[in-house]
Amino acid sequence: MNIIVLLLAVGHIGADLYQMNVEFDRYEIEYSVIGRFDRVRIRKFNRTTPVINGSYDLAVDLDNNYEIGIVCSRSALGNNQYHLIPFKLSPMPVCNFIKKYAFDYQDIWQNKSNFPRVPAEGICPYPKGTYWVKDLALDSNLFPPVIPEGYYRCYLDVYRISPRELLHHQAYYSRITKELLKY
Repeated sequence: MNIIVLLLAVGHIGADLYQMNVEFDRYEIEYSVIGRFDRVRIRKFNRTTPVINGSYDLAVDLDNNYEIGIVCSRSALGNNQYHLIPFKLSPMPVCNFIKKYAFDYQDIWQNKSNFPRVPAEGICPYPKGTYWVKDLALDSNLFPPVIPEGYYRCYLDVYRISPRELLHHQAYYSRITKELLKY
């Protein structure tokens, strides 16, 4: 028991020695039949911080007839040799996904988008419409400090449940770096 407490304490102390930085690299729409997403870009804010900017048109109301899922992979060297990592959100119906995740994380995009405010009971269906995002940066505090440095690619997929069909496939590329803090 004492060894476990010691290991947890050392791990926590070690995590406090590093500053983790998470930056967007690029955003790609590889396939979509549910809307127009080609006006979303990654740009530099104040010439230093990568942010998402742009607007998109969602052409369908997303309800539980659709599923959303996220799969991530990592490239340690940035040479496009990505390997799956154990971070995955298995496909689940859209309304369940929104209820499970959007309420807790919606402060990330508050005042940076016109996404609908999600109450604790969720929102269903997610309404079609034109949405915008302005100067949305990744907050490194959202990620556990044990995530290794490297380049990451996360695919977000939207499926129709019946018949099973891929309707939307997009990729987010980002980079995680760590700096030793000087005390």
